[in-house]
Amino acid sequence: MTTNERDLDLRPYILAVLKKWWFILLLVIIAAVGAYLISIRKSETYKATNTILLTRTRSVLSLAEQFPTVTEDTYTRSRIDAILDASDAVMVARGDLGIEMPLSSVPGAQKQIVSKCLAASKPVITATQMLESMISNPRPTRAEASDVANAVLDGSDAVMLSGETAAGRFPVRVVQVMAEIVGAAEERYPFNAQDRLYQRGRDETITESVSETACRLAQSTGAVAIACLTATGTTARAIARHRPSVPIYAFTDDEAVVRRLSLLWGTKGFAIPFQHDTDRGVEMVHRVLTEAGVVRPNDRIVITAGMPLPRKGRTNMVHVSRVPS
Repeated sequence: MTTNERDLDLRPYILAVLKKWWFILLLVIIAAVGAYLISIRKSETYKATNTILLTRTRSVLSLAEQFPTVTEDTYTRSRIDAILDASDAVMVARGDLGIEMPLSSVPGAQKQIVSKCLAASKPVITATQMLESMISNPRPTRAEASDVANAVLDGSDAVMLSGETAAGRFPVRVVQVMAEIVGAAEERYPFNAQDRLYQRGRDETITESVSETACRLAQSTGAVAIACLTATGTTARAIARHRPSVPIYAFTDDEAVVRRLSLLWGTKGFAIPFQHDTDRGVEMVHRVLTEAGVVRPNDRIVITAGMPLPRKGRTNMVHVSRVPS
């Protein structure tokens, strides 16, 4: 480093970056975007960003792009936990992780982050260079196909393409290939979340316990679906972390929540009018699912809700119902 470099005043550059950051946050608020992603090393930065945005809008889904900056296990784990606690969802950007830690540590970090998101009922996206060769080729490499499948087997809620669709020669084909790989991995090697969750031994909330019961009931009663009445999507996330063998249908009166649920594993959201009593809520679930063609008369459905029904934030009821003829 030269003398001129050592004496360089970085304050103007730092100010320029900060101005750009605040400008981006302003655009997020004005445009009413559905989600934003921020790359962070400290949870405090993330909490400050969330505070600014959520005072202006409640429809934003925030995602933290994980950056463990060191490889010492205890320090890394504590930092991931703090970021995870502050975020609504997490993206595992392997390219950025490869800059911040040795390449040999990236696969372990991916699995650790995905596992922690699963335990915390937080959606997790695995991204970066998943089918990179398809930017210029119509077929992926075998290693890339294995990478996508392993992300599914790790427990990812979603896998993401970037350069392959943004600048690639085969944007439609690459989406088709990824869908085929994901579908085959889920069909042949169903993800078993139970063992991983029970090993953690942490205290469960009522919502989490009811969600677990709903998944077990769906399996034991032969139900074709699990439906939940949810205000914020929390119950849907709690159910999805168990990776049940049947689809999850979440019903809410908030269109923004419906959009956010599209990121969640195995979940489809429906916007319905606010329900004031249980019987009408169950009837609405039956009618909407029947009209959507996903259930038939006499099918069993497991339904969760908060009692009394207008209650928000406390799912405390699980009900096995049969679709009327």
